[in-house]
Amino acid sequence: MPHSLLTAAAVAELSRNLAANKLQTDIRKV
Repeated sequence: MPHSLLTAAAVAELSRNLAANKLQTDIRKV
């Protein structure tokens, strides 16, 4: 597997986790 593909997957996973965390924070705020 090319390194760039691994990096892209890691970045996608990270941004997905950040989005989920933000969503949970927004829900808790309401």
